Amino acid sequence: MLLSVGMNILLNPHLCADHCQYAGDLLVHYVTHFCQLYGQNMLTYNVHGLVHLSHEVVKYGTLDTVSCFAFESYLGQLKRMERKPTSPLEQVIRRISEQQVKTAKDPSDHLRKIAEKTPYFRTPSQRYCCDL
Repeated sequence: MLLSVGMNILLNPHLCADHCQYAGDLLVHYVTHFCQLYGQNMLTYNVHGLVHLSHEVVKYGTLDTVSCFAFESYLGQLKRMERKPTSPLEQVIRRISEQQVKTAKDPSDHLRKIAEKTPYFRTPSQRYCCDL
């Protein structure tokens, strides 16, 4: 109940204006009794971070107006680029390359840059081929 009420206050702009200190006190009380409730092995740095949350709300605004999840959001974008469980890094690199080709002004420039960087594109018969 301490965590739920404290977080609800910090999320609500109307309640937060008057009760931010109270929400901070609730979260500190929750963290101090966390070990008794859940055990020492469950105590992590994230739980300790709750102690500082009300100070951050005073500094940056209510929690619903602050995006603390930028990296998780981008991680979701990277995960959506993966098609199957094997070779995830290669798949993400391919999807990013495909996006760069789509956004390039002249796709042939992008292909030329890839050909210059990648030695296995070079063949003995290259002098008979036209430039990309």
